[in-house]
Amino acid sequence: MLQKLLEKFEEERTVLEKEETNAAHAFSLLAQDLNNQIASANGERNRKQEEKSSKEQSSANAQSDLGETTESRNSDSAYLAEITNQCHNKAAEFESRQPSAPVRSSLSRKRLNFSRTRSLPRRLSICLPSSRRSRFH
Repeated sequence: MLQKLLEKFEEERTVLEKEETNAAHAFSLLAQDLNNQIASANGERNRKQEEKSSKEQSSANAQSDLGETTESRNSDSAYLAEITNQCHNKAAEFESRQPSAPVRSSLSRKRLNFSRTRSLPRRLSICLPSSRRSRFH
């Protein structure tokens, strides 16, 4: 009877040791999985922090560039307004120095007539016979 009891206790102990070994192994796997998850989460957090700081730096650079570009645009706009104003003033001065329209048209006609009379002997020398050309030279 003691022998049977001893065998029964040894069998129960073996079963309990197997269960304990399996539980320790399961705990070990669970702990390893949790440690892997923690390491992965820390790596992801670090990557996101680096990405965030990179984007913040890019944003700061863009803001600086925007300020410089805005300042440049404003000075260019002021320069354009100044040049446009000078151009209008010079155009007005030029127009004020020009003769009125009827005087301009009569001057144009006089210039045209003068150029026609200067080139008339040359034109006639081409078209007229030599006996008639002499009085135009």
